[in-house]
Amino acid sequence: MIEAPEAAAVLINKDAIAQLDQILQNASAARPSTTNLQDLAVEVNWSRQRTVWVVYGAGEIQAIEEIIQRISACSVVALVQASGQDDYELTAKQRKRITGWLNKERLFIIAGGSVEQRARKIAGLIDIDTMDGWKPILSKQTLKDHGQDVGEFLRVLASCINTKTMHKSTRLLMSGKFLRNALINAPLAYRPTPLDVYRNALHQRPALVVSAGPSLNKQLPLLAENQDLFTILAVDTVWPILHKHGIRPDFLVALDPKTSPSWPANGLDEQTHFMVDVGCSPKMVWSHNRNHVFTSCHSQVNACLADFGGLADHLSTGGSVATTAFNLAELAGANPIILIGQDLALTGGRDHADGYLYKYDEAHLKARTNAGYDVEGYYGDRVRTERQLLLYKNWFEDRIKTLSPDRMVINATEGGARIAGALQIPFAQVCAEIRSTSMRKNPPMPSGHTAVDMAHMARLSANLAQMIEKVQAFQQLGRDGLQCAEQSPRRASQKQLSAIDDINLAIKEFDPSAKLLVDVFGMLELEAVRYSTVIKKDLKGLTDAVAKYRAVYQHLVESADRALAMLQKISRLYAQVQQHQSFDPAFMKEALGETP
Repeated sequence: MIEAPEAAAVLINKDAIAQLDQILQNASAARPSTTNLQDLAVEVNWSRQRTVWVVYGAGEIQAIEEIIQRISACSVVALVQASGQDDYELTAKQRKRITGWLNKERLFIIAGGSVEQRARKIAGLIDIDTMDGWKPILSKQTLKDHGQDVGEFLRVLASCINTKTMHKSTRLLMSGKFLRNALINAPLAYRPTPLDVYRNALHQRPALVVSAGPSLNKQLPLLAENQDLFTILAVDTVWPILHKHGIRPDFLVALDPKTSPSWPANGLDEQTHFMVDVGCSPKMVWSHNRNHVFTSCHSQVNACLADFGGLADHLSTGGSVATTAFNLAELAGANPIILIGQDLALTGGRDHADGYLYKYDEAHLKARTNAGYDVEGYYGDRVRTERQLLLYKNWFEDRIKTLSPDRMVINATEGGARIAGALQIPFAQVCAEIRSTSMRKNPPMPSGHTAVDMAHMARLSANLAQMIEKVQAFQQLGRDGLQCAEQSPRRASQKQLSAIDDINLAIKEFDPSAKLLVDVFGMLELEAVRYSTVIKKDLKGLTDAVAKYRAVYQHLVESADRALAMLQKISRLYAQVQQHQSFDPAFMKEALGETP
């Protein structure tokens, strides 16, 4: 149907109808097989609402028209060209129908490019804020003709959508905690660009990323004997396990906004560099007084923190602390990067290595296992994983693809799921080969105490007072909007909507950091309102629209109340630090919502 260009995949939509020239009009071209909707490989529930229906392969016009007639009015069809060239004659009438569907945004077409490019183009179309999901429409003939490509296409697409979903969930559920934590941790986050110290510091030297997967147990004795070979980057929760075996990590990496430290106060080795995300648990951050290096994976939180005077360099994450540690090893120029304990699966029916402090209880583990997936294992067998672990597995595989060819990644976990693109070499062999070479870990990097700087505290306090005033002004805009929306509640007017538009513009152009502070404390409540407004669900005229805005303004005012309550707690925390000229972890109980 569509001729694949040599370049990347192309999106044909209402703004790129000229791309329809790629649909051949050669009367002698062979027609593709018709998509038989009565003989699909997977049963379809056509009543699903707000769904992107993905048709892969031959997109015969009559079949596409039948699909559009069957699906709900708020759903769309995404036609993806298969690897083969499916050409047929396109009549003027057919072209007109296609143009109409494109203009009405009922149809999108992805032409050319690789299987992965097509999947990523489709993922870009799927707005998880306005669509409930996606479903493939696969004929048995398509699976027969393009089975391998279909499998790869669906794998990449599912990975992209899972990533979007995870990021949205994290944004809704964790942004408030990240921001609150960042402000509590801000007194320590004042050193400029700390990541520059580590850039290429491990150039062409081996780094070992240690996670707490079930297979770690068998590697621990060997790691204890050979820890002098590697720069060890360990996830924070693996510390008790390593400590028990006399293993000292060079870097301990922390990300989670809720986890408490697994070590006693100031219990880390003096040479261990404590790499913490600025939004991670304050109990974690303030549990140690040496070698802090602050990073940030949340760009909006980091920008807001910068307005207060806190500093943290961006270090991206794939959603887990292990992916953050991998990115750190890459930034440091390590080669090879070796993974152990990176099962990414429920190896042997277990979720973590022995000695892990936060294991699932039996019921939780059973539920996660039952809801999981079978994937290719390290040894070619099938192993059980779960949605979140599968997301991390896909992240590692995609990340490895982007590395230069001379950067080696070795999966020496010897268990769990296979990580495509990584070499699978037994850990004993890795240790033996590195020991036979001149490669060794670098000498320990300079270390020192981390302490609160009182001049920095004064700047934080002054900037916090200014931010409180901004949030109060932003809240007033919400009150103005609420007052406007409550006028003439029975019958809205165009004049009333114009006034609302002016208020909305002022809200849109308000200080971004102040808006973020309010947004993160009202995202869960605002999500339901925003969702129904964007998709125009159950809206009947101007009065309904005004009612929706009234709800939005009410949530804005209430969210600002929560933001101001949090900022006042942080203000009292800063005042205590300044009064005592030091930071006592007991000061942060109120800010964390704990009973003093």
